[in-house]
This record gives sequence, C-alpha cells and structure tokens, in this order.
Amino acid sequence: MKTQTTFFSKSLKAAVKINAFMRFLMLFLMLGFSHSVISAQSNPVPVQFFYVPLPEDQILQALQTTNTNGSASTNPVQTYISIAAIADNTVIYYDQWENGFEPDIANPMNLYSGGNPGGTQIWGDGNSANGAPPGIPSDIINSGTVIILNNPVTTTSRQSVIDFDVSDKIAATKTISVARSGWTTGPNTLLADAIEVFDTDNWGKSFVVPVGENIPNSDSFRIFNYTGLSIMASTNNTNVQIDADANGSFETNINLNEGQGYLV
Repeated sequence: MKTQTTFFSKSLKAAVKINAFMRFLMLFLMLGFSHSVISAQSNPVPVQFFYVPLPEDQILQALQTTNTNGSASTNPVQTYISIAAIADNTVIYYDQWENGFEPDIANPMNLYSGGNPGGTQIWGDGNSANGAPPGIPSDIINSGTVIILNNPVTTTSRQSVIDFDVSDKIAATKTISVARSGWTTGPNTLLADAIEVFDTDNWGKSFVVPVGENIPNSDSFRIFNYTGLSIMASTNNTNVQIDADANGSFETNINLNEGQGYLV
C-alpha cells in the first residue's frame, strides 16, 4: 500500500510539475505569438485603398485625338493629385508602382528613406525619415490638411523614373478624398482631364457607358465629339471584356494586373 501510495504521490508530483511546465510553455508561446502579431502590425491599419487613375500615356493619346486645332499636345504630361483629410491624426501610405507593390502596405518591406527615395512612404506619423507629404515638413495630417502631388511625367520613361504618377497605390487609416487631373504640354490647362478618385470599395465589375459620340447623331444636338473609357484593375489577372459597339458580343478580351490601366 505504501509503495502504491508512494508511486501515486510521485506520479502526482510529476503530473503537477508537468502541468505547471505546460502552463508556463503555453503562456510563453502565447506571449511570443502576441508579440509577433503586434510587431507585424506595428503601424495603423488602413481603411481605404486607392490607385491613381488615368495613365499619362493615355491622357496624351486622348488629348491628342481631341486636339485638332491650336497648340499640339506633347510630352511631358503634368500630373496633379490632390489628397484631402477629414480627421486628425490620419496616416497615409504611398506605394510607388514602379518597383512593385507591397504585400502589406501598412508595414512596407521597401521603406522610404533618404537613400531609398523609391520606397513606400508613411505620411502622418510624425517621422519624416520614412517620408513626409510635400509641403508638410511636420509630417502630421489633421482635419483639413490638403496634400498636393504635382510633377511632369514623360510617358516614354514612366517605368524608369520614380515620381507621382498613375498606378501609384494610396492607403489611409481614416477617410480621405482624392482627385486627379492632368494636362499636356502645349495647350496646358486649356485642355485637361480630371476625375474624382474612388476608393476600391466603390469599384465595380459591370458597367454600361451612358454617353457616346453618336447620341444623338445630329450636329445641332451633338454633345460629345470624343468618348473614351479608362479601365483599371485592383488585383492581378483581372479579366476585362468589352463590347464597344453594344451588339452583344465582347470583341475585346484583356487581362490587367494590379494598378494597370487600359484605354478604350
């Protein structure tokens, strides 16, 4: 009986020790896991995502098509992007398309620095070392802050030059408003293109064009001499089918990658 009791007592002690060890191990693993999650999500999570639309080469093509009189539309194309914040302490992430998109834009692997000007910038965190909005050296974005991104873009060297241009990805931790305009050298702002930029939550999969060059087909009532579509994808391998003459047959079938645009 003693032996049996002793054996039970030893087993109980061993079980208590193992149980205590397992609790310690589980606590350690949970703390380690929690630490790794916190480290991986060290920056505020964005709630909106945008891509700068209207590729500069397509703006040039469209304006050259419509501009049959006066100064010819030529390179460079002036890109003008406006970003407005409505809440204090907004953080904006700006990812340049030229070197590929970040898998997690809030925690960039290719972070901007003085020696890496093409890296993803973080605006609004008070740390100008990882980027600051142009004209806002404090790197603080509050309600009413307006950020203007304005530079010329030569369409033949878009891939090789890091600048503010089409396909750049923008993410924000609080609601922002984005607008984009552009014009060519020659007519300048006398002949320009502009658009309100929607965040990707407001993008769609099916569209019907409400206007055309032939609606109505009368010189006295004709409103549009030129109509075009600028199509952009938010994910890789997006299949786009286009029935431009509305005859029920999709004569154009293309695949677009993230941030890539197509002009009809």
